[in-house]
Amino acid sequence: MGISSVLDSGGMRNLANLMWPQGNPLSCETLDSYARRLSELEQLITMMVFRSLGVEKYLESHNESLSHTIRVMKYEAPMTREPQIGARSHYDKTFLTILQQNRVDGLEVQTKDGKWFQVAPSALTFIVMVGESFLVIIFSFSHAKACNSDSS
Repeated sequence: MGISSVLDSGGMRNLANLMWPQGNPLSCETLDSYARRLSELEQLITMMVFRSLGVEKYLESHNESLSHTIRVMKYEAPMTREPQIGARSHYDKTFLTILQQNRVDGLEVQTKDGKWFQVAPSALTFIVMVGESFLVIIFSFSHAKACNSDSS
């Protein structure tokens, strides 16, 4: 399940009305607080990266362009001992993904040489993954073109 525009005033209220038509203000407030804290973490990480790249002047316009989505997924335990894939290998299209696992330990990461390893964070850990949009910014600053004065 995905909740788009979670920082907009009606984002969590719309979810609460869908999930609990009779009302559930405590859950709505908890989800809203969680979304806002994740947004603060994302902004802190982005600020550190922009500063390190020397492009801090673009930070405010970047933050204003963001729309935040929370996705909640539940993967059932496999019925057999054979490993099953909950989500295929992929790159996140987003700028950053902040992942919190809940007693699942299902995240696997592929190294540059093609090997996979399982990530088993503690219960209080958030995993921050760089998305494709973030890589565009990083790699766009890592090249230069030298001009030769003898060429026309």
